[in-house]
Amino acid sequence: MRYGLLDLAACQQCHAPLTPLAAAEVPSEMPQGLQPAATRVAPGIGIGPVAPGARDTPLNAILRRHARPPAADVAGNFAVEIAEGRLVCGDCGRWYPIAGQLPEILPDHLRDAARDNAILRSLAAAMPDEVRGALAPLSPRADAADGGAHYKAAEMAIASKVNDPEFFGPGYSVPFNPWNPEFSLFMVAVFGGVISVMKPRKTDTVLDSGCGYAWTTEWLHRSGLRAIGIDITRVYLEIAVARMGPSRPHLIVADAESLPVQAETPTRCWPTKAFTTFPIAGARWPATIARSVRAGASCSPSPTRSTRPAPRRSTR
Repeated sequence: MRYGLLDLAACQQCHAPLTPLAAAEVPSEMPQGLQPAATRVAPGIGIGPVAPGARDTPLNAILRRHARPPAADVAGNFAVEIAEGRLVCGDCGRWYPIAGQLPEILPDHLRDAARDNAILRSLAAAMPDEVRGALAPLSPRADAADGGAHYKAAEMAIASKVNDPEFFGPGYSVPFNPWNPEFSLFMVAVFGGVISVMKPRKTDTVLDSGCGYAWTTEWLHRSGLRAIGIDITRVYLEIAVARMGPSRPHLIVADAESLPVQAETPTRCWPTKAFTTFPIAGARWPATIARSVRAGASCSPSPTRSTRPAPRRSTR
């Protein structure tokens, strides 16, 4: 996770900006100019910087006491990434893990409390006592209003249910499948068609909701747009990180119905899978999009799965 994401990401529950607690950084050189300059680059591991507009809450006061000011040289955003740590919401007290360079900003009912609390304990030694005491462990809970929770849980757990070693192979070359050129060219054509409708501009921030292996997010990023890819399935984004390397867009493990972006941040929305993954009747996705995107933003869905040619995998 690059520090530049702090200018865009928010708590999925209360939508307040997040403060990083970076426990480990990794070198990650990326050409400057592919993403806008960041305003909250830290001078190294530790707490902060806190968002300038953060509310006056007891937790934000604690974070401010221990936080470092932003680094004088913001070029660090293009030199390192946070590999391990937490993102803390000083407004509502929630915290979210950063693991393997990927932030996970999921609703409470979709989180693995035992796993996330283990991450919190493993990083406790790097936190001041006052900060450690202010972060409550995550308690398991349900959300009766989320009618698609069981679908989401199944999607999130897909890596534990797949026995075929080639199942995730397409993610390393997507959208290209040399054993099925028709499918490859269809996907390229779909991308071009959506772009012709969306008409993005250089100054746009594009939210790719349900991005899967994030190839659409990658192409938006390489086209010069600031892109944010979110998907509820961590393994897809892990493969995307491995495929793209350091020069990649922002990626977040998140729920499309609880978007973790600051209000009015995206100016374009590309809901790759949101229309085909969740039950649409009564879904919260349209409301969360309306809250998140800037007034006048466009939303351009890809075709549903039923219109796509069936992909074929290698027979090797």
